[in-house]
Amino acid sequence: MENNNKGVFLILFLGFLTPIMMQFVPVEGGGVSLIFVLTVPILIGISILFSIIYFYLDKWEFTLERKKLILLFFCATLIALALMLYPYRQY
Repeated sequence: MENNNKGVFLILFLGFLTPIMMQFVPVEGGGVSLIFVLTVPILIGISILFSIIYFYLDKWEFTLERKKLILLFFCATLIALALMLYPYRQY
């Protein structure tokens, strides 16, 4: 159960990756409105959905190896979406 809570926390943390990146990576001029209107709510919603699915994997009797693969897939998906949708400043 403890490992399950860590996975849920990791998934929820990655949902907030875009606001965290805004503190460290410069944003393109008009991209700030895009972040707050589209990217952040979509990624947070997807991470909540993924965390609910991951939380209930114990009830669906998945093996530990499958749970790890599913967690890896969920984390990779959230990281990829956050990086692809982030409006970087081009120098």
